[in-house]
Amino acid sequence: NAGDKIEKMKSCGILIAESPAQIGQTLYEKLAR
Repeated sequence: NAGDKIEKMKSCGILIAESPAQIGQTLYEKLAR
């Protein structure tokens, strides 16, 4: 299911925005590292 996919992607080190409102913050954090 979708939850399993999110967890798998997180475990692979991929940043996931869990809601549309978080996309901007997630991208900012990824670029800031």
